[in-house]
Amino acid sequence: MFFFLTRRLQLLGNLNQQFSKIQTLSGFCLTRQIGSSANRKERKRFYKQVSLTESFSGEPRMYEIVLDKRKLKTPGANLFTVDNELLGQLISYEWQSQKEFIKQYTMHLTSLINTCIDNPGKLSTEALMSSLNDYLQTDTLIYFDSNSIAKLDHLQETKWSNLAIEFESK
Repeated sequence: MFFFLTRRLQLLGNLNQQFSKIQTLSGFCLTRQIGSSANRKERKRFYKQVSLTESFSGEPRMYEIVLDKRKLKTPGANLFTVDNELLGQLISYEWQSQKEFIKQYTMHLTSLINTCIDNPGKLSTEALMSSLNDYLQTDTLIYFDSNSIAKLDHLQETKWSNLAIEFESK
């Protein structure tokens, strides 16, 4: 299961690249957060169509989420972009899955990418990577520990080994 550790470190490296692209926000707009609609957990769905478009801003390829011909923005008013098409499709699906109300607490990938782009805590790349690394050994999908409880080992092998083999083949 060395692959999982390698893959996790690769993902962390990708996050590191994502964080290194973050520019310092000048004059973070607090009025956007104070408004009455921003304080609600659920807003009425205001869009009909969700699409993923490729941004032609150069290399690497960037993908944008579009809601009824309007580009999605982060809470910090930055353009919401990702550099992975599959990730963009998954986020599009999160937005398309919203029914009458937008339930932001169900949109985990959107929330994660918003945090990556906006960096609301103004943490350095090193601090962010350090905090992510603290969770590496507790990730039961990625990190298989041979010294763990036998029942957990059995569950990991039966439930996740096929997925591991599939990822190793790619």
